Amino acid sequence: MQSSLKLNKTQELLEILDDRLNYGVFPDEYCNNLLINHFIKTNNYRDASKIASLQMLQEDFSNEITKYFSLYSCLKYLQAPTPWNTRTEEKSTTEANDDDEDEVKVRVQYLRNPYFDGHFDLKTANELIGKTLITIGRLSPEDVLHQSYYLIGLGLTKDAKEAEQFLKNVESGKVKVALEGLELFKKYLTSADVGAPPSSSNESTPEGEKVDAAPASICRIPLIHNSYQQLKNVESGKVKVALEGLELFKKYLTSADVGVPPSSSNESTPEGEKVDAAPGDNQAIIGEEFQVVLDLAEKVKGSGVNVNLLEITENKVKEVVLQFEAQEIEKQKQKYKEWDIGREKILLQHLEKLKEEEIFQTIEEKKAELAKEEERIFFFDNENQIDLLLEEKYPPKEEVVVKKRNEFDGKRNLGRTNVNKSKKSVVDENYVPPDLHKPYNH
Repeated sequence: MQSSLKLNKTQELLEILDDRLNYGVFPDEYCNNLLINHFIKTNNYRDASKIASLQMLQEDFSNEITKYFSLYSCLKYLQAPTPWNTRTEEKSTTEANDDDEDEVKVRVQYLRNPYFDGHFDLKTANELIGKTLITIGRLSPEDVLHQSYYLIGLGLTKDAKEAEQFLKNVESGKVKVALEGLELFKKYLTSADVGAPPSSSNESTPEGEKVDAAPASICRIPLIHNSYQQLKNVESGKVKVALEGLELFKKYLTSADVGVPPSSSNESTPEGEKVDAAPGDNQAIIGEEFQVVLDLAEKVKGSGVNVNLLEITENKVKEVVLQFEAQEIEKQKQKYKEWDIGREKILLQHLEKLKEEEIFQTIEEKKAELAKEEERIFFFDNENQIDLLLEEKYPPKEEVVVKKRNEFDGKRNLGRTNVNKSKKSVVDENYVPPDLHKPYNH
C-alpha cells in the first residue's frame, strides 16, 4: 500500500481493495488510518470516503482514529462532492465511442438472480456514505455529533420511515441533533446522488444557439432522484423552463398518476377495514411520505443544537489522535515484532523441512549403493536366479530361416520355420582311443 501511494497508483489500489472476491485484501486499522490520512493531506476526500465505506462493509469502527477520520472525510466530501466512479465513466465513454454495429457475445459461467442485500450491493456515493454515517452514528446513541451524522445518513439513503421515527424521538427530547444536521438531512433527502457525474444540461451552450424552454413533462422528475439538482440549474440560469412547467411540477410532484382512474376514497368504507393504495399511487405515496418527514424536520428545527459539525469533528480528530497516537504506534511496533518472530519461525520450519528432505535423499542414495554392492558380492551365489531374471528381462530372439525346396515332392515350400535344435555329433561306439607313450629319455 505504501508503494502504491508513493507511485501515485491510488486508483489501482482502490480497485484492488474494492474487489475483495478476487484479491482478498482487507486492510487493518493501521492501513486504514494510513490511507485516510494520506488522502486527507492531499485533499482527496472522495478516496478517503471510499476507504471509510470499505470499513463500513466490514462493520468495524472500533478504532477511534478510524471512526473520526471517516466522519471527517465523509463530511468534507459532502461539502465539495466530485464524481464517485471515475473509472466507470471512462469505460462507458470508451464503449460509447466504439462501433456499435458489431454485436459481441460473451460467455458467462452463470447468471445471478436479481437481489439487493442493502449492504454489499451498495454502489452509489449516497448509499455508501449514508450507510457509513448510519453505522458510525449507532455507536453512540446519546452523543449529539453521532446522532447528527446518523440523521444525515438517513437523508442520504432516503430512509423516510426510519427518519420519521428518529425525528419523533428528537421531538420528544430523547435524542438531540445539531441544527446543521437537520439542514443537511433535508437537503440530501430531496437531492440527487452527490457522486453522480454532472448532467449534460450543465454543459455550456455555443454562443448564438437558441435554448428552448424545457417542456412541462420534464418537471415530472421524481422527488427522490434529481429534481433538486434540476431546480438548482434553473436557479443558476444554466437551464430555462417555462413558468407553466414550474407550476405543473409543483402540482404533479405529490400527486398520483394522471392516467389512473379516480379512486374510490370518497366512497364509504366499512369501519375497521383497511383500504390499500392503488398501484399507480406509488409516486403520490412517496411524495406524501417525504413531505411528512420534511414537515417534521422543520417542526423540530427549534430543538436543534446550534453547533458547527465540521469544527467539532476536526476537534475530535485532533483529540483522538493525541489520545491514541502513542498507543497505536506501540501496537504497530508490537505487530512488527510479531511479524519478525513469525517470519523467523516459518523460515526455521522451512529449513528443517529441507534438512529432512536432504537426509531422506542421502538415505535413499546409500540404500541404492548397498544394493549394488550386495549384488556384486553375492553374484556367484545367486547366479541362477540372476540368469532367470536376465531371461525375463531380455528374452532370446527366435532364429528364422527359409526352407529350401523339397526334392522328393517337387514342391517349393516358401514357409518359415523356427530352428532351435542344435546338430548332434555322431559318436562311434567301437572307437578305441590310441595309446600314447611317453618317450624315454636316454
